[in-house]
Amino acid sequence: MTPRFVPRRSSVSAPPGRRLSRIWTIIIVLIGCLCLVAGVFLSSTAGDQVLSTLRFAFGWYDIPQKQLQLQHVLLSILQQMGLDEQAYQYDRLQPQQRGRERWHLRRHRIAVPPSLSLTAFEERLQERMADLPHNIMARRSREHDRHTSVAFTLGVANVPTDICIFTQIRPVSPPSIAAIPSKPEPLVKSEPPPAPTATPRIAIVIDDMGWELPIAQDLFALDQPLSFAVLPQAPYQFEIAEAAKQYKRDLLLHLPMEPHGYPQVNPGPNALLNKMDPNQMVTLLRAALKSLPQVVGVNNHMGSSLTESPKAMRVVMRELKRHDLFFLDSRTSVDSQAYQIAREMGIPTAKRHVFLDNDVQQAHISTQLHRLAKMASQQGYAIGIGHPYPETLHALQHTLPIIHRAGVLIVPISRLVN
Repeated sequence: MTPRFVPRRSSVSAPPGRRLSRIWTIIIVLIGCLCLVAGVFLSSTAGDQVLSTLRFAFGWYDIPQKQLQLQHVLLSILQQMGLDEQAYQYDRLQPQQRGRERWHLRRHRIAVPPSLSLTAFEERLQERMADLPHNIMARRSREHDRHTSVAFTLGVANVPTDICIFTQIRPVSPPSIAAIPSKPEPLVKSEPPPAPTATPRIAIVIDDMGWELPIAQDLFALDQPLSFAVLPQAPYQFEIAEAAKQYKRDLLLHLPMEPHGYPQVNPGPNALLNKMDPNQMVTLLRAALKSLPQVVGVNNHMGSSLTESPKAMRVVMRELKRHDLFFLDSRTSVDSQAYQIAREMGIPTAKRHVFLDNDVQQAHISTQLHRLAKMASQQGYAIGIGHPYPETLHALQHTLPIIHRAGVLIVPISRLVN
């Protein structure tokens, strides 16, 4: 039997162009789905965190510029409330870094007079937050017998960048210096040091005084001859001056001078500037000295630019010579000419060796105090400059007795000028 022939079914493949078109269609659909999922993800909180992490990683936030925006807003609030810039002060705390972003944590302090409402300042800040890239991360209020304060921690993308503190000092019954005890219980009890053949000596100058009485009370209560540099036109300059006289502490005029970066970096009102002629400088200096006749010397507040000018420094030194005052060079610039010119003109002078609290952490400040003592042991004397921070106070309370027992003598700054 002849076998039946069954023809094979031929398979015809799709043209290459149509197959490629199908592949692209699938790819486009997949990309669309991924974009949809990514869009949902990025609109969520987790997505915001991813974006902020990327921005920090690539340095897109420019936090120093955003901190400058905050400073301008705070100054405009002062203006709206009828206050001038002397009610505002800021300081840079410890350096911060996240990704490629680098900045210093800033502390902004505003002194609210008793005649104004602390709540009103807080409300103004809340209203202006819409103008800022910051968000309020925390709010703290503190009630003391002498003052009330409200502090805000502000951040960019929930990373802390600034601390803003509004402080209102309650009026004190005359005399105002009653806020500082007349016979304080010493917070630091020093033991007599051993009697070496040549006793190393240190002087510690506390700059930026005149803003807060509570911290001044604790600093004066230390049983050590600290020296105090008062900013002219500070709200409590007269109370600090009277306390220094009462406790026989050296008082200096902390004279504002032009820094590098001026006017973005602001030394405060009535600062001596490079653009001024000698008469303008002398007028401002005389007014500042007249407001604080108790001072025995002067040191520069900021001034990294002005102290580099021999011409300006000669103008300042001539006036100090007329008033029989010494000059302490804070050394805010390694190129400062102030110390050398003072020596050339026969004015008693000295220069700072160690900044105690550029990094405002108690452990660091204690380390700097030990460094100051070691330097004094090596060269006979050394001068440190600190600020009225709580961290500095605590470091002094803890470390000065140790330094004193080691045979290092703490003396007024006037004992170390020559």
